Amino acid sequence: MPHRGSALVGVALAALLVAISGPALACGNAMVYAVLFAKYPLAKTAYQSDLAARSAVLYEVPAFPGRPGQSYHRWSFGRAKAVLGRVHKRLADYAANHNEDLHITLMLADEVYIAQLSTAANGPRFEQPLTGLRASPRVDIYTTVSALGALDNGSISWQQALAERLLVLRSGETGAMVSRAFAQLFIVPK
Repeated sequence: MPHRGSALVGVALAALLVAISGPALACGNAMVYAVLFAKYPLAKTAYQSDLAARSAVLYEVPAFPGRPGQSYHRWSFGRAKAVLGRVHKRLADYAANHNEDLHITLMLADEVYIAQLSTAANGPRFEQPLTGLRASPRVDIYTTVSALGALDNGSISWQQALAERLLVLRSGETGAMVSRAFAQLFIVPK
């Protein structure tokens, strides 16, 4: 007969899985980051690089305004959607000029979300990477919203983002294609 303590551990684990499968997923729960970094080790690299860049004041990060009725997560996710919307627009323009159909998957380590950018779609599509038992998607770029925002607004260059490991690319042919496309997307005018 199974020990009663084993049943309690099973119930506790089931409760944890339910808790991280909904909106609570990206609200700063340390356990969520542990699971994310175990499943996606390169997300940890991008996340830690973002924290180091913030400490070195490599770029500015907007402060949470804390308006009544607005949660930090809703504000932060809104910021992520805005930044990725602009990046998607750049990508669509690039693809149209180069007659390419591009599909890029970004892991937003700080938001604990995966964003699908496809030039065939009208905008980015977001999904939570840790819910359910489905296979993990292939990730092309590991980054954070702050790093991507700094790249988008010209605070850092593509080369600097790569050198500082603020964007960590998948290796191989796909990584090379993403690097070529993004290098063109984020040319900083002189």
